[in-house]
Amino acid sequence: MFNKNLRKKLGILCVSLAMTGLYACGKTGDSKSKEEATVKTVTEATSTEAKSEEENTTEEESGITQEKYDSMTEDELLEALGITDLENVTEEQYLALVQTLKFVPIVDDDRIDSLYIDNNITKKAISKVKKGLPSVDTIIEKIIKDEAPQVRGYAYQSMFSFFGVKDKSVALAKENLETETNDYVLKAAVDALSNEMAKDPFVAEFIFKMSKHENPKIRYKAAMAIGNSWSIGVDGTVDRIIEMMDDENQDVRKMACYEAGKLNDEKVIDRLVEILNDPNEKADLKGKCINGLATLWYDYPFHKNTSERAYRETINYWSKTPRDNDNPEWSSILVLNNKSETSYPEWREKATYFSEDEIYNVFVDVIKDENANWLARQGVIKAIHTHCSAEKFAELKDVVYGLTDGKAEMIQKEYDNEASK
Repeated sequence: MFNKNLRKKLGILCVSLAMTGLYACGKTGDSKSKEEATVKTVTEATSTEAKSEEENTTEEESGITQEKYDSMTEDELLEALGITDLENVTEEQYLALVQTLKFVPIVDDDRIDSLYIDNNITKKAISKVKKGLPSVDTIIEKIIKDEAPQVRGYAYQSMFSFFGVKDKSVALAKENLETETNDYVLKAAVDALSNEMAKDPFVAEFIFKMSKHENPKIRYKAAMAIGNSWSIGVDGTVDRIIEMMDDENQDVRKMACYEAGKLNDEKVIDRLVEILNDPNEKADLKGKCINGLATLWYDYPFHKNTSERAYRETINYWSKTPRDNDNPEWSSILVLNNKSETSYPEWREKATYFSEDEIYNVFVDVIKDENANWLARQGVIKAIHTHCSAEKFAELKDVVYGLTDGKAEMIQKEYDNEASK
């Protein structure tokens, strides 16, 4: 919809074109070329302005500008868009509401999990009228092509559900991801399609492509999608997650190591163990490697996976001496701090390699080792209580109260706290 000023400018352009036609026959070739170039420039400028005018139509009709949006409440936003019946929002109103996301800045900083938009009045307004909204399917074809990446990102975020992504949404993603270049939108798409690799070859190809994207924040999300139990059986996932353990970005490496065990394939063990045995690798990365291994042999809370080899390598790491503040990495101990009362008994029958006595002996050795990280020495107490007999846990009291080093009191308090449960 063009405003009066734009129509006036178009009228001037028409007159200019007519005058050019009347006088062109008496001009030289050079003069004519100059006039044609001028007309082309005016036409392009007017065309650009027309496009800008069209884009700002909603803004002009609603009166919402960046400055006004920044000072609004969600109620004021709904009022500005004419949404007064919160239980009956029209498709046009829903579209206009989602399009105000263009005013929300994208957070893109040094954190690996950035590339997101903060909580904002548009989201609050959408939540307020949630019961009255039409299906997002009624506007998704428009918003997925919107000029604002925040709006396109919303389209992909809306695809994800507990029941998976609809075939129609996957088809829409296929149509638009071929030309999508914005990092925020690509990250949202990876997130939305993360459980769909096994269902559609296009999605698998897209996720693999994103795992090699120049932006580590997108690779980080892709590692989560590839190292995912929903991706088991997809050709190339195991090899790619192993490759990502050597990504140039440390956060991507950690995510790949952490997720690797979810593919339930022992092929990942070799690289995880190499990292664990490398004295030059950082402790926090080694902690993620133990998470990856533990998923293969313990798999809390599902307790479905059983890998004796992964168990053995984990015990080897915890047993390794001399210990220091980084070895074993303190959080690696926490993988045994919980168990599922429903699925654990069946798993325990299958996991014949698992030995409560072995766990007890290794962890008691950690507690006694004054060189070990005190958080690791503290952390094993709950693991022993979780997996060992009441008699064994009672025996542990003498060990703990026999400590005399500077961290003894804190470890003793942790034992008393656990014993009270």
